Amino acid sequence: MPVAKCESVAELIKQRVVSGLHLGLLTYGARLPSVRDLSTEVRANPRVVMAAYRQLEAEGLVEMRERSGIFVTPKARQSRVGRADLVVETLLEGIRHGIPPIELPEIMKRGLARRARRAIVLECNDDQLFSIGEELRHDFGLDVQAVDLNARRVQPMRDLELRSADFFITTSFHAADVRKLSEQHNVPCIVLTMCVELFAGVRERLVHEPVYFVVTDPRFAKKLEQIFAEAPGASNLRVLVNGRDNLADIPPQAAAYVTRITRKTLGRLPWLERILPETHVFSRESSREILSFIVRSNLLDQIES
Repeated sequence: MPVAKCESVAELIKQRVVSGLHLGLLTYGARLPSVRDLSTEVRANPRVVMAAYRQLEAEGLVEMRERSGIFVTPKARQSRVGRADLVVETLLEGIRHGIPPIELPEIMKRGLARRARRAIVLECNDDQLFSIGEELRHDFGLDVQAVDLNARRVQPMRDLELRSADFFITTSFHAADVRKLSEQHNVPCIVLTMCVELFAGVRERLVHEPVYFVVTDPRFAKKLEQIFAEAPGASNLRVLVNGRDNLADIPPQAAAYVTRITRKTLGRLPWLERILPETHVFSRESSREILSFIVRSNLLDQIES
């Protein structure tokens, strides 16, 4: 079925660019398909594809160069354009809610610059415990404790330790168990969705070629196999465990994803040099939920104090 709407085409392009950067198949500054080629591929009117590219150009994701083509925006420029646009859009949203631009920075500061909130991350493997914890610390300024759910069954945490958390973090695989803990200890629980764009890009590529994941914990390897078990081309999934499997066998130009914890322990390998560092793994919805909890809690503290 043809892709008819500009928003749909723009989302398709964005997904391909983001997952391509994650997998090392694209680099900042890389050439993207022409309007004619993409319109043929997705069976959309060229004017719709052009409008989609223009939309992504306005967002700072792509550059359209006259007589040269369309390219992924270089990283330095993407950052500058993205930040300026973000400031403008944020101030406009404040005006829409009756907040003058001059007052909004102080309100945002009060919403974030309070005591560090404490999150306990409950997961079953080292790869996810590390990546979730690192993102919570770096992006949200949280005090994080990572707890292996399997180890917890052997050596339970003290109730006092659990109750001291501001909230629990887990993924859908363990949502039922962690929600029980949440109710038992009266601690809010956030269930993350992660790697949405990356996994969508992987599913698209599995149909045509092998895709490699390099992980540290064999338990995460099994989880990935479950995640992609029903995907078309699932037999093309290659999950390798660092320290167990021979990573040198990964073809130099293969699509490959390396988890954050694994990157910290790997030496120099030819295919690793072309893969860009992982940026964010939380979905937009999960990031919104975490920020909402932090800001609302901080502002409520100020009202009560």
